Amino acid sequence: AYHRLTGIVLVVEVKSMLPDSQATIHGLDRKTRLAAKLAEDRGWKCRGVARLLVVGATDTSRRRVMRLAGTYAAAFPMRGPEVRHWLRDPRRPISGLLFLSYDRPGSANATAAARLLVRRRRRSAQSPRRAPSAHRASV
Repeated sequence: AYHRLTGIVLVVEVKSMLPDSQATIHGLDRKTRLAAKLAEDRGWKCRGVARLLVVGATDTSRRRVMRLAGTYAAAFPMRGPEVRHWLRDPRRPISGLLFLSYDRPGSANATAAARLLVRRRRRSAQSPRRAPSAHRASV
Protein backbone atom coordinates (compact mmCIF):
# COMPACT_ATOMS: atom_id res chain seq x y z
CA ALA A 1 0.00 0.00 0.00
CA TYR A 2 1.14 3.56 -0.64
CA HIS A 3 0.17 6.76 1.16
CA ARG A 4 0.78 9.51 -1.35
CA LEU A 5 0.78 12.45 1.11
CA THR A 6 3.50 11.01 3.37
CA GLY A 7 5.32 8.78 0.88
CA ILE A 8 5.01 5.79 3.22
CA VAL A 9 4.85 2.34 1.65
CA LEU A 10 3.14 -0.30 3.80
CA VAL A 11 3.94 -3.99 3.51
CA VAL A 12 1.19 -6.13 5.05
CA GLU A 13 1.32 -9.85 5.84
CA VAL A 14 -2.02 -11.41 6.80
CA LYS A 15 -2.01 -14.73 8.64
CA SER A 16 -4.96 -16.70 9.96
CA MET A 17 -2.50 -18.45 12.28
CA LEU A 18 1.23 -18.48 13.07
CA PRO A 19 2.59 -21.98 12.47
CA ASP A 20 6.19 -20.83 11.99
CA SER A 21 7.21 -17.52 13.57
CA GLN A 22 10.72 -17.55 12.14
CA ALA A 23 9.49 -18.02 8.56
CA THR A 24 6.79 -15.38 9.00
CA ILE A 25 9.16 -12.74 10.35
CA HIS A 26 11.89 -13.60 7.84
CA GLY A 27 9.44 -13.41 4.92
CA LEU A 28 8.10 -10.04 6.04
CA ASP A 29 11.67 -8.74 6.50
CA ARG A 30 12.50 -9.74 2.93
CA LYS A 31 9.38 -8.09 1.50
CA THR A 32 10.07 -4.94 3.50
CA ARG A 33 13.61 -4.70 2.09
CA LEU A 34 12.24 -5.01 -1.47
CA ALA A 35 9.34 -2.57 -1.00
CA ALA A 36 11.24 0.69 -1.68
CA LYS A 37 12.54 -0.61 -5.01
CA LEU A 38 9.09 -1.88 -6.01
CA ALA A 39 7.59 1.50 -5.08
CA GLU A 40 10.22 3.27 -7.16
CA ASP A 41 9.43 0.99 -10.13
CA ARG A 42 5.79 2.11 -9.86
CA GLY A 43 6.77 5.77 -9.80
CA TRP A 44 5.97 6.25 -6.11
CA LYS A 45 8.19 8.58 -4.06
CA CYS A 46 9.00 6.34 -1.13
CA ARG A 47 10.07 8.21 1.99
CA GLY A 48 9.90 5.15 4.22
CA VAL A 49 8.65 1.57 4.46
CA ALA A 50 6.31 0.42 7.20
CA ARG A 51 5.39 -3.16 7.91
CA LEU A 52 2.38 -4.73 9.51
CA LEU A 53 1.67 -8.30 10.53
CA VAL A 54 -2.07 -8.96 10.84
CA VAL A 55 -2.98 -12.19 12.66
CA GLY A 56 -6.33 -13.81 13.35
CA ALA A 57 -7.21 -13.13 16.99
CA THR A 58 -7.34 -16.68 18.29
CA ASP A 59 -6.16 -17.96 21.66
CA THR A 60 -3.62 -20.16 19.88
CA SER A 61 -2.11 -17.26 17.92
CA ARG A 62 -1.94 -15.09 21.03
CA ARG A 63 -0.22 -17.92 22.96
CA ARG A 64 2.35 -18.37 20.19
CA VAL A 65 3.16 -14.67 20.22
CA MET A 66 3.40 -14.66 24.04
CA ARG A 67 5.70 -17.70 23.97
CA LEU A 68 8.13 -15.66 21.85
CA ALA A 69 7.27 -12.29 23.41
CA GLY A 70 10.82 -10.90 23.15
CA THR A 71 11.15 -11.82 19.50
CA TYR A 72 7.78 -10.31 18.57
CA ALA A 73 8.40 -7.20 20.69
CA ALA A 74 11.70 -6.59 18.86
CA ALA A 75 10.25 -7.31 15.42
CA PHE A 76 6.88 -5.55 15.93
CA PRO A 77 7.09 -2.98 18.74
CA MET A 78 3.82 -1.24 17.83
CA ARG A 79 0.57 -3.02 18.75
CA GLY A 80 -3.24 -2.72 18.81
CA PRO A 81 -4.59 0.80 19.33
CA GLU A 82 -1.29 2.41 18.29
CA VAL A 83 -1.40 0.52 14.97
CA ARG A 84 -5.04 1.48 14.38
CA HIS A 85 -4.20 5.13 15.04
CA TRP A 86 -1.22 4.91 12.69
CA LEU A 87 -3.42 3.45 9.93
CA ARG A 88 -5.58 6.60 10.11
CA ASP A 89 -2.54 8.90 10.08
CA PRO A 90 0.69 7.29 8.78
CA ARG A 91 3.32 9.95 9.39
CA ARG A 92 6.39 7.72 9.78
CA PRO A 93 7.39 4.10 9.12
CA ILE A 94 6.37 1.61 11.79
CA SER A 95 6.62 -2.09 12.46
CA GLY A 96 3.40 -3.32 13.98
CA LEU A 97 1.42 -6.39 14.96
CA LEU A 98 -2.36 -6.33 14.89
CA PHE A 99 -4.66 -9.11 16.04
CA LEU A 100 -7.88 -8.99 14.05
CA SER A 101 -11.03 -10.71 15.26
CA TYR A 102 -13.01 -13.01 13.06
CA ASP A 103 -16.74 -12.48 12.49
CA ARG A 104 -19.09 -13.32 15.34
CA PRO A 105 -19.98 -17.02 15.62
CA GLY A 106 -23.17 -17.73 13.70
CA SER A 107 -22.76 -14.88 11.22
CA ALA A 108 -22.91 -15.75 7.54
CA ASN A 109 -19.19 -15.03 7.02
CA ALA A 110 -18.12 -17.08 10.05
CA THR A 111 -20.23 -20.05 8.89
CA ALA A 112 -18.73 -19.89 5.39
CA ALA A 113 -15.19 -19.70 6.80
CA ALA A 114 -15.84 -22.67 9.08
CA ARG A 115 -16.85 -24.76 6.07
CA LEU A 116 -13.50 -23.99 4.44
CA LEU A 117 -11.63 -25.36 7.45
CA VAL A 118 -13.17 -28.82 7.29
CA ARG A 119 -10.51 -31.42 6.49
CA ARG A 120 -10.99 -34.40 4.26
CA ARG A 121 -11.22 -37.74 5.93
CA ARG A 122 -8.01 -39.74 5.75
CA ARG A 123 -7.98 -42.97 3.81
CA SER A 124 -8.25 -46.02 5.93
CA ALA A 125 -5.45 -48.58 5.83
CA GLN A 126 -7.83 -50.96 4.06
CA SER A 127 -8.68 -48.71 1.13
CA PRO A 128 -6.85 -49.70 -2.05
CA ARG A 129 -4.26 -47.31 -3.43
CA ARG A 130 -4.24 -46.40 -7.06
CA ALA A 131 -1.52 -48.03 -9.07
CA PRO A 132 0.62 -45.54 -10.99
CA SER A 133 -0.43 -45.22 -14.60
CA ALA A 134 1.96 -46.28 -17.34
CA HIS A 135 2.29 -42.65 -18.39
CA ARG A 136 3.31 -41.50 -14.91
CA ALA A 137 5.79 -44.34 -14.54
CA SER A 138 7.54 -43.44 -17.79
CA VAL A 139 7.88 -39.74 -17.01
